[in-house]
Amino acid sequence: MRIQNVRANATPIRVMAIVAALAFSSAALATEDHNLTITIVGTQSSGSVAYFSTQQGFSVNCAYGIAYIDLTTTAGQNEYATILTAKSTGATLTKVDYTQNSDGTCHVVLVEYE
Repeated sequence: MRIQNVRANATPIRVMAIVAALAFSSAALATEDHNLTITIVGTQSSGSVAYFSTQQGFSVNCAYGIAYIDLTTTAGQNEYATILTAKSTGATLTKVDYTQNSDGTCHVVLVEYE
């Protein structure tokens, strides 16, 4: 009986370990670029997606040479506000993290400027 209880309790631990491993592997897939100068900022007609490009480009081949920001989330709205502020003040983006989908589009997950 005791062995069965240990096995039953081990299953949630395995599931948590797998979930944690997937979370870390997703974060590891993000690309990190530094010291970028914003050249173009815009939104698409749907109004739910913003995008920007940089003078230096991105270190991976992002489709259309731009990175997208999801404006339907609070995080995306904050990222877009950061991009707009950096562009309007002429600040350099000190760090941009983004992921790339299988279609080549890049999506921002972190942005900062100094």
